[in-house]
Amino acid sequence: MKIVTADIENASDLVQDICAHFNLTQLDSECNFPRLTTNIANICEMIETNNTLKTHFAANISENINNLKA
Repeated sequence: MKIVTADIENASDLVQDICAHFNLTQLDSECNFPRLTTNIANICEMIETNNTLKTHFAANISENINNLKA
């Protein structure tokens, strides 16, 4: 069976309903949500950039504090 939808929630609801209807407790499945995968990759990239900036700013603040003490 193949379910074609861009919405992961609809897909999961359909699979759960089908399993409940046929009293299935285990089901092998595969999925592909390219838009969701792209969104997750973009979010991960933003997190990496933010972490880099945070480290850079923390180093600058530490350097400025050390310069004030000197």
